[in-house]
Amino acid sequence: MNLLAIDSAGPECSVALASGRRVIERVAGESRAYARHVLALIDEVLGEADLKLSHIDVLGFGEGPGGLTGVRVAASVVQGLAMATNSRVVAVSNLLASAYAVARDEREGMTVLVAHDAGAGAVCVQSFALRGDAVVALAAPAVVTPDNIEWPAGPLCVTGSGTAQLTLPAAAAWIGGAPQWASARDLMAVMQAGEARDVAAQDAQPLYLRHPVDAKITL
Repeated sequence: MNLLAIDSAGPECSVALASGRRVIERVAGESRAYARHVLALIDEVLGEADLKLSHIDVLGFGEGPGGLTGVRVAASVVQGLAMATNSRVVAVSNLLASAYAVARDEREGMTVLVAHDAGAGAVCVQSFALRGDAVVALAAPAVVTPDNIEWPAGPLCVTGSGTAQLTLPAAAAWIGGAPQWASARDLMAVMQAGEARDVAAQDAQPLYLRHPVDAKITL
């Protein structure tokens, strides 16, 4: 089975192609010309794999949360490709993909908090547990002001573009020393694990979350 993942929710855009056990990824540098870069990256990974678009069985895109322009580009490109190829379409949470990025390096039993900047002093957060090869969501995603976060006890890995807004507990640790976004390779890991959400091509849309909740959020 051949899978293609497209992500432009963060400051970079990336494309990953999985064919058998081989995964090919291309990343464009920081730019807002998402549509032009995504199409060029698709051509590159297909060319390296010696495949055509008609060979793709599943198309995945990062549905957010993230930059709305970038997420809309990924969704619209997938819509167009799916209608041309009749491929299956899946939506991938960028929060879950970020947790998968952490799972490449961190140990089983670790709790992971992904926090992305939601603007207006708020962050979009979701917590996950690393259990063997699985990444398990501990709560639904929520938009919250940092002072409304109740931190769990024990070791905690924190990642994402909103990390700098948080006052981390002593048990928390930065991943890689800096905030990070997932890339298409991480979206591909979610797809290969069967954790992506099937959607009709015409329903490939950005994920919109509500305004900050006015209550404490326990991670």
